Amino acid sequence: MVNYDLPWNPNKIEQRFGRIHCIGQTEVCHLWNLVAADTREGEVYGRLLEKLETARSALKGRVYDVLGELFEGKSLKDLLWEAIQYGEREDIKANLFKKIDGAVDYGHIEDLLKKRKLTNDMMPESAVEEIRLAMERAEAQRLQPHHIQSFFVEAFKHLGGRIKTREEGRFEITHVPVRIRERDRLIGTGAPVQKKFERICFDKKHINQQPVAELVCPGHPLLEAVISIIREQYSHLMKQGAVMVDEADMSDEIQAVFLMEHSATPERSSIRLQRIFFKQERVTLSDCVRIAQIAAKLGATVGKHFRFASQDRRLRSVNHTVLVDQDGSLELLLPEQWAE
Repeated sequence: MVNYDLPWNPNKIEQRFGRIHCIGQTEVCHLWNLVAADTREGEVYGRLLEKLETARSALKGRVYDVLGELFEGKSLKDLLWEAIQYGEREDIKANLFKKIDGAVDYGHIEDLLKKRKLTNDMMPESAVEEIRLAMERAEAQRLQPHHIQSFFVEAFKHLGGRIKTREEGRFEITHVPVRIRERDRLIGTGAPVQKKFERICFDKKHINQQPVAELVCPGHPLLEAVISIIREQYSHLMKQGAVMVDEADMSDEIQAVFLMEHSATPERSSIRLQRIFFKQERVTLSDCVRIAQIAAKLGATVGKHFRFASQDRRLRSVNHTVLVDQDGSLELLLPEQWAE
C-alpha cells in the first residue's frame, strides 16, 4: 500500500493498512508513506513517522492501539497547520519536534496502554511456565482416542451390539441392544441413545466427512451407558488386578509390574551429582569447573546458602561483588596454589 495523500489523523494510516494486513492474509504486506520533501509540514510528518516506526519496533506494534490518543491538547492537524504558517522559525520548529517526541515517547505510550487495560493484574513468567507444563502433562495423560475405540468396540460387541467398520477411523452401528438404551434412560441426562448410528468416530479429525459422524468420547451417552454396564458386571474383577502374559517369555516365574511417576528438577539433579562427585578422595579444580558447567547446562541456579572461596580464604555469598581479570587467571577468586 502506498499513501500518497497522508491523512491529518495518523490513526487512519493504520486503518487503511488494516484493510490488507488482516486475518487470513498469507502474503507479506508492505506500506510506503510518501511525504513531500523540503516542505514545512513534510518535515514534521516525516519526524512523526520516524518516531512511530521506532516505537512500533520497541512495543511490538502496540503503539497503533493508542495512536489516536497520542496528542493531547493539540491535534496533529493543528501542529501541521502551525508548521505551515510558522515553520520557518527555528524556535517554532524545535517546539513542534519536542511535542512530537513527547507524544511518541515510550513512557507516554505505556501510560496510555495501561489506561486501556481491563485489569492491572499481570501473570508472572513463572506462573505462565507452570501453566504450560500443566497443559503438556494433561495432554500426555489424557485418554487417547484409540484407547477409547479399542475399549468401546470390544465392550459393545460383548454386550450384543453390532458395529461395522466403514471409512478410516469411522464406524456404523446397526443395532444398539435394549439393555444399553435402558441403562441410558436410567443414567443419561442428554439426548437419548438411538437404536442405530449411521456413523460414529473416536477422533475429531474424522467427523467432517459425508455422512457426518458422531464423536464418541467421555461424556457421550452411548459410551457412558456401556461403561456403566461393564463396571456393574465386572467391577469385582477390576479390583483383583490384571494378569498379563508375555508370549516371548518361556519361564514359569511370576513377575510384578510397577508404575512409577518421577520428576527431576535441574537443582535436584545437580545436588545429587555433587554429592556423588565430592565423595572422591581427591577433587581437582578442573573437576569443580566441570561440575559447574554441567549445572549451568541443566539450567540450575545456586541457592541462598551457596558460598564461594576468595583469595583471602574467606567464604562469601553470591551477592558479594567479585572482580575477575579478563585473561582468565582467576587470581582474585582463588588462592594461587589452587590455580596451579
